[in-house]
Amino acid sequence: MFIKSIIKTDKQTGKKYQYYRLCESFRIGNNTRHRNILSLGKLEELSTDIDRKTLANRIEQLLNNTSGLFDNEIPAVIEKLAMEFTGILRRKAAEEVPTLEQVTTHDEVSDYERIDMQSIRHEDVREMGAEWMCKQAIDELDIAGFLRDRGFEEEQINTCLMHIVSRAVYPASEHKTEQWIGDNSAVAELFGKEASRVSRHMLYKAAVDLYEQKDELEKHLSVKTNELFDLDDKIILYDLTNTYFEGRKAHSSIAQFGRSKEKRSDCKLVVLALVTNGEGFVKYSRFFSGNTTDCTTLTDILTTLDSYTGTRDLKPIIALDAGIATEANLTLLKEKE
Repeated sequence: MFIKSIIKTDKQTGKKYQYYRLCESFRIGNNTRHRNILSLGKLEELSTDIDRKTLANRIEQLLNNTSGLFDNEIPAVIEKLAMEFTGILRRKAAEEVPTLEQVTTHDEVSDYERIDMQSIRHEDVREMGAEWMCKQAIDELDIAGFLRDRGFEEEQINTCLMHIVSRAVYPASEHKTEQWIGDNSAVAELFGKEASRVSRHMLYKAAVDLYEQKDELEKHLSVKTNELFDLDDKIILYDLTNTYFEGRKAHSSIAQFGRSKEKRSDCKLVVLALVTNGEGFVKYSRFFSGNTTDCTTLTDILTTLDSYTGTRDLKPIIALDAGIATEANLTLLKEKE
């Protein structure tokens, strides 16, 4: 709220008078408008713009039942005026609430009810903004159609899509994801499921089902992203990283001791190779044993890269990390040209 001055002129004497109005701002599209709330008269008690601004702020506090840090320092004259004008505004607001007699039409009473706004409480509040955005992206990529073509049932498809969205919005373990879906997110409802019936075992099963389709799904996504964004994969980026396990991983065939990039030489590792195009879309990924050195992976990657990027005729530029670009690998790349 703010106080706006209005100059009025007496038509008979030509004398000018200054009046004040309490106003508030509101927006229509990209334009800001002012709305008159109450005429305050001449406000002869207040001589400075600072005092009038303090009055407007105090009226707004009283209307919203809030308090300021320096309320005790407000001059008595401003406090008195604020109480007076606030009372007028509250009486006007009360008069504008229709009575049962005013809203009765055709001898029928409309369903009006006064509600104490301070008594309203929220229950079962759920987020869905990021989840809805991810669902739209999944629909554009036609992941549901891909899974359907491979024999997935509709219930199974919805669970897998729900898990993909959950991973994108809330990257955590299946146990934590179960709690998140149950307490905070509307992702289950987006895919026709009851949040209370989503379990971590359901999510474990969905992750396994999706990983079994990993290679074909990456090919599908590679093609779809190129079609959606009109890309031709002229530049290919290739790099590796590794991650460690806290447990022993005694029965894992690829978890091995190696050179940890996180300085955890006491833990077994796996190596992740990732291929992206210049726009950052993932084209291909693969896991290697934890004891694999970076420079030995390029041959395996090149043998499958064409089928994922569709660049046989384009001869893309491949950007490599210095640890991969050994003399032997550079020779191999030249042979592929």
